[in-house]
Amino acid sequence: MKSYLGKKMVTDDQQLLIGPGLFWGYGLFETMLIKNGQLIFFKEHYDRLLQSAGILSLQLDADYGVVKDRCEQAIRENKITNGALKMTLYKGQAKDHLLITTDTRSYSLQQYQEGFTLCKSQVKKNESSEILRHKTLQYLENILEKNKANQNGYDDALFFNTPGFVAETTTANIFFIKDDKLFTPAIDTGVLPGVVREKVLQLAGEMEISVFEGFYSEQELMESDAVFITNSLLGLMPVRIIGKQEFSVNHPLLSELSKAYSSLLKKNPQKCFTYILECNDKTYYTGWTTDLHARTDAHNQGKGAKYTRGRGPVKLVYYEVFESKEMAMKKEAQIKKMTRQQKKALILECF
Repeated sequence: MKSYLGKKMVTDDQQLLIGPGLFWGYGLFETMLIKNGQLIFFKEHYDRLLQSAGILSLQLDADYGVVKDRCEQAIRENKITNGALKMTLYKGQAKDHLLITTDTRSYSLQQYQEGFTLCKSQVKKNESSEILRHKTLQYLENILEKNKANQNGYDDALFFNTPGFVAETTTANIFFIKDDKLFTPAIDTGVLPGVVREKVLQLAGEMEISVFEGFYSEQELMESDAVFITNSLLGLMPVRIIGKQEFSVNHPLLSELSKAYSSLLKKNPQKCFTYILECNDKTYYTGWTTDLHARTDAHNQGKGAKYTRGRGPVKLVYYEVFESKEMAMKKEAQIKKMTRQQKKALILECF
């Protein structure tokens, strides 16, 4: 079969965008933070995508390692240091497709200091819908409500479910603090089980903060001492206003949780690489780095090392991944002591 896509007639094998994914929003997505060139909580996002895919009869064409490598390649190719990565898995005509995109979205220090403002949406979340437990492409209602909130001068809109209990915002889970206790709507209120929501619950448990997941009325929320929202890009964002009511953005418990979450992000391990480059004169150069592709590019631009200047172009012929700088540097020292033949053998083992 042939179809028009834009101004072109395309055949079946070219119709990557055509199918149930486009027609009915049959698909899933995951958005995750890129911080210092690293994916934050990739495994948690991948696991959630895979679990939802199994329930919704979507198929990933690659395993964990391959998908992560594609994501990291997208970050390198687009030269993203801080921003967001989105994986979109959608139903196609003959097979399902995984689309990986990046952008440079971020939030300013001023926004965290001032806090977000929320309006109350008149749209009610259907807590009985199974779709709400998954991050599906059927997101138009959320987008329209967020746009409406922005047009009225608010940062986001707060949803309640059909019985009137607090649910979530268009883009985030919500928490509130009362008498130094932490409260958040239960999953059964019709909210998405957010990755950062789970991290906050874990942190609160470790900090011995009393945590409650339940069904909360608008009045209970409005009588709280402090409110914040969470998602993978925001982290923990204080809420200054809901409707016309103001809340403290400097509550001690919120500050403690924010600091604990920042420390958690810093624990996210940064990969280190030991590498060998083959120079244009067929000699080898060995080094270590935290960004393999950027470092190779630097060598080819004459900015990498004194040895490789004038010996370009260079070609990456070997690399090994380590969890720490010390391990990568140790391997670098070992390789530098090798003979040329030993280095050749190592390269052949790798490739």
